[in-house]
Amino acid sequence: MPRVYLGVHYPTDILAGAAIGMFPVWLANRPGLRKPITGWPLRLTESNPSLFYSLAFMVLYLVAELFDPLLKILHFIIHRRIN
Repeated sequence: MPRVYLGVHYPTDILAGAAIGMFPVWLANRPGLRKPITGWPLRLTESNPSLFYSLAFMVLYLVAELFDPLLKILHFIIHRRIN
């Protein structure tokens, strides 16, 4: 609400953001979609927890950094091939 009060966003921006955030969560909670998506990570957690937590840490790090390190690596590889 402070962003609406300060004029940074319109109220419809907030409602659209809420809808965009709620739809994927609602979709991911459907049993037909949830089981195939969560099946392999849960099996990996039980069979090889160290690998799972290492991969989870790397993915969360990339999310926190907005995938910038990965994008820099890909940019380097692509431009290295061209030259």
